[in-house]
Amino acid sequence: MSSEILSSSDVQQQSQKTSPSSSHNTYAEYDFSSFDDFGLVDLSANGSSSNTSNIVLPQTELNGNPFLLPNLSEDDGDSAISGKSSEINESSRQEITDEENYEDYGEIESEADVSDQGHLTPSTQRKRADRKDPLTRHKRSCPNRRITSASLASQLQRSGKNSPSSTRRSSFGSDEIFDDIEGNFQNVDGRLKFLEDQLQHLTEVQTETNTKQIKLKDENNTLVQKVLYLEEQLRDMEVKSEDRLHDERRKYQDYISKQEREKNEQVDYITQRLHRIEHEYEELKQEAPRLQSEISKLRTEKMDIQERLLERQETYNILYDEHEKLKADYHRQEVLNQKERNATGQLLSEMEKELDELRRYRMEVETGARSPTGSISELPGRYRDLQNEIHKLREAMWFEWKDLCQENKHLHDSNEELNAQLLNQCIGEGKSLLHNTQGQSLAQELEHLTKEELLAQLKLERDVNFRLKQYVDHIIMTILEKNPSLLDITHR
Repeated sequence: MSSEILSSSDVQQQSQKTSPSSSHNTYAEYDFSSFDDFGLVDLSANGSSSNTSNIVLPQTELNGNPFLLPNLSEDDGDSAISGKSSEINESSRQEITDEENYEDYGEIESEADVSDQGHLTPSTQRKRADRKDPLTRHKRSCPNRRITSASLASQLQRSGKNSPSSTRRSSFGSDEIFDDIEGNFQNVDGRLKFLEDQLQHLTEVQTETNTKQIKLKDENNTLVQKVLYLEEQLRDMEVKSEDRLHDERRKYQDYISKQEREKNEQVDYITQRLHRIEHEYEELKQEAPRLQSEISKLRTEKMDIQERLLERQETYNILYDEHEKLKADYHRQEVLNQKERNATGQLLSEMEKELDELRRYRMEVETGARSPTGSISELPGRYRDLQNEIHKLREAMWFEWKDLCQENKHLHDSNEELNAQLLNQCIGEGKSLLHNTQGQSLAQELEHLTKEELLAQLKLERDVNFRLKQYVDHIIMTILEKNPSLLDITHR
């Protein structure tokens, strides 16, 4: 509503500002000489352009000259046209009738002037100049304006009554006057049409501005509603934020109190644990000398054990070398026996072949296939000799095989005895390590040691135990490789 009131007040102020210049604009519509003399007329120069709502006026041409229309209101346009309309209509009717009566003569006069201008006498030229004196005098009196049709007609009537030769010159003067009037009225009609077009254009522009104002009002209303809605949302958010802030503060207070309780509990627990650690430290400080004495005793025992271990290692190496020698002799003897068995096998196969031949030969003799008698008598002796040789070979092979079996058994027994001795020595050394403490405990040995010495002794003992474990593992792996039956448990 405020924008509508402002727009109506602007229109009233614009009409009030443009109303003093309406008479001037009305005169400018019918004063055609100004268009021809100056070429461009800006009718909104009296301050009407400042109240036109920044509307760009179109620039057109009228009779070859640029023309700018003022942004006048409808009331100003109507007053400018209707204020002098009655006078223009009356004068135009009279002039049109005179123009119709003298139209042909004026055209003939103009053509005659154009065609006979070159061969006129000085007297005729003077007469024509006398006929044009009223027009020239009017132009001299008003150099910046051209006369209107009504003023021109009145001057011609006055000049016709006063001059004695008006009847004679009426035909020539009236033709020129009516030609001028006809052209002026044609210009008036064209300019009226142009003004109507411009007025229609201004009404369209006004309607467009009105529609734009209506759209702006609608947009303003929607924006106001959005602003109100956003303000309500803002208030709701403020209320919610305050509630949430209150809840968060309450939660934070609860969390802080909980953390305080937990901190107090942890402090109590840490203080108690510190007291226990201090008590344990005092006890360990008291036990440190005893542990030092035990460590020194263990050190001496460790040296003895290492010496015995070296001795046992030497004996083990000696036994292991003997075992390897016996094993090599056994393999070598086994190879020789295998060669002898192969030779006797070949000999037996040859003898079996000969025996088969003899059997075939005997069968032939019995059937009478052969006649020689000397060879037949030799066959039984030869057969007996072969059988005796075969029997001797079998006995020799049997005795040899029996000797080899006994020797192998003897080697196997000696190997088992050596492995048993090695195992017994290892077990004895382990028992001596466990039981030979000379009546002193570990605490007594570690009693006279400091903390640094105790840690060093513990590290040294750890290294010794690690090496001892590696040695025992090596012995067990050797027994498993050589004779795993030694580690079998026999139930008696």
